[in-house]
Amino acid sequence: MSIKKRQSLIDEIEQEFDDKKLFVQVQGRSSKEMEDDFFYLLEVTSKTTGLKVPATENGLGLIQKIKNEHPERTVLATIVYSVEQGYLAGLAGCDWIAPYVNRMENQNINPYKVVQDIHQLYRVQNLSTKIMGASFKNQAQIRQTLLSGADTVTVPPIIIKSMMNNVLAEESLKVFQQHAQGEEI
Repeated sequence: MSIKKRQSLIDEIEQEFDDKKLFVQVQGRSSKEMEDDFFYLLEVTSKTTGLKVPATENGLGLIQKIKNEHPERTVLATIVYSVEQGYLAGLAGCDWIAPYVNRMENQNINPYKVVQDIHQLYRVQNLSTKIMGASFKNQAQIRQTLLSGADTVTVPPIIIKSMMNNVLAEESLKVFQQHAQGEEI
């Protein structure tokens, strides 16, 4: 994506969601690429926009630098697949981590155990980092992630819709309406 297109998209989203938390992904793989993109994002995003930084060796170094030099910026460590990554991200000072639940399940990693262990580790180590579960394909994954200790989750609109449209609730509503109209069932 071109720099102009990216900036335009960031501006558009920030305006639409000005009272909600927005996170923008730092791009690049090397320390230099990520750091250069971070400085670019400092210029083009509002102070309330959070930064998503991968929980890799280069990303963890950048997280620590951001939190030391710009402590007011919210940082989310993304692509977390292990307790160790979550722990290091917490030590680096990030505000949030995003364990990728469905992707872990696809690799035969128990994401709920990972979330539970990270949650426990943060409590034991007195780290203030919060857990934002991500990468979901169904309601059960969301429920289990929250029960495992995640502070919040990112939920795709299609799953939110399925959560609101429970078949049993719809059937009960139909019966209630029939009763209210004096109809026999």
